[in-house]
Amino acid sequence: GRLKVVGSRASGARSSVYMRIGPSGAPWRCQVGSDGSNPTVGFMGYGGMA
Repeated sequence: GRLKVVGSRASGARSSVYMRIGPSGAPWRCQVGSDGSNPTVGFMGYGGMA
């Protein structure tokens, strides 16, 4: 598979990294606390990210 980081954003106590994965470029987001705690990864849905 292929993974491409397409953006990031820091907001308060959390940071997000936006990715496109696989041949279709499915949008995913990884969020983590500013201290590295409580990471979450979620599918953004088709068309959920520019």
